[in-house]
Amino acid sequence: MKKKILSTILMAAMLLSMTACGASTDAPEATEDADVTTTVAEKEDASESANTAPETEAAATTEAFKEVRKITDKPGICNDCMVFEDDGITYVYNITNNKIYTYDGESDVYMFNAYNGKLALTYEGFYNLETQEYYDCNNLYPGALDYNAVYKIENNFDGDIYSFGIIDKNGDWVLPLSSDYAICDIAPTTDIRGTSSSLVCVDRWTVYDWKNDRIITADELGNLFLNVYGDNILFTSNYWEDTFTVYNVNKGESRFINDVDGAILDMESYALVISIAYNKEYCVIFGDNLEKLHELTGYKVTAIYDATKDYAVFAASGSDSGTYTIITDKSGNRIIEPSQDFGWGGCIIGDYVVFEETDKILNCKTGEIKEYANDDTYNIIACHSETGKLIVSSDDAYYIADISDPDTLINPFDIAQ
Repeated sequence: MKKKILSTILMAAMLLSMTACGASTDAPEATEDADVTTTVAEKEDASESANTAPETEAAATTEAFKEVRKITDKPGICNDCMVFEDDGITYVYNITNNKIYTYDGESDVYMFNAYNGKLALTYEGFYNLETQEYYDCNNLYPGALDYNAVYKIENNFDGDIYSFGIIDKNGDWVLPLSSDYAICDIAPTTDIRGTSSSLVCVDRWTVYDWKNDRIITADELGNLFLNVYGDNILFTSNYWEDTFTVYNVNKGESRFINDVDGAILDMESYALVISIAYNKEYCVIFGDNLEKLHELTGYKVTAIYDATKDYAVFAASGSDSGTYTIITDKSGNRIIEPSQDFGWGGCIIGDYVVFEETDKILNCKTGEIKEYANDDTYNIIACHSETGKLIVSSDDAYYIADISDPDTLINPFDIAQ
């Protein structure tokens, strides 16, 4: 392009010079000094113009690319990651560490939708987004957790060798692969129930304490293990028993967490809390380590949406048999009156509650409700409590917004490292 522009300008300069001297378009025999000076100046101007034009054009193109490079396909969202494709490339944006990784693996990570920290769980197994390498092992849980139990089987003439290990969400081996652990005698290869910071719930009868390399069985504690939370095992002898028990593996102590007749255990709370609900008008909500967060009385609770030490968001049946959303503080006081206008769900971020279904944000300190329901160009897609960020769509693109300033949209491509 540069050569073409330069030759065109030089030709034009030569023709103009020859015309000014009364010469024909045949090759000139000679020119006077003044004409030579003029011609050289024209050539220098032409050369400078030719060199500048492509640079200006390239700068304009780069600037235009920066302006239009946005997330235009709805991202997959899992844990603290957004996954999206742009121009045939798969990107994983980590909200917590504000980094964008490109995925260059063999399987379609965009469709698999399991990510956490620097890990992506693909059909080929765990993949480190930073080093762009696969782990030579198999996952034991169909997702990406903070602590991920994995195994590997090596064929051997004298018998297969089973190895076990733990990878954290940063891709580090917190328990290196080895065949010497106690769990290797059990050799699980199918989906386990869950993994916490120190425990692996293999099934309803077996928990592996990986920090102390010991097996804990149901015969020691109870008939049914439900799951593990921090350093605690939650178990019961029967789902419909009056009491659930928490056993702390470090202290070696058990405690009862509920003695309400006919309690139901809700294991699937979106708040990642354990909620014991509900008998008549009583409910207790427990946190990630099975500490008591809220004790709700006077409500027929039907669902727990979210809970922190300061607030609880839940659904309850009213006297008219309708379902209402209720938000209470740590003292049990209502932040606002029960409402049917928030839709299903609710996510707590600091002193705010975000209602994705109806695009509303409640300020629990002031009681003010910010509504976007009538704005067709603004939709709340998801929220990330740990960083205080919202994921929103606006004008056919997807952005990050801070909960304290939801109207200021941030393009991950502009801020990511």
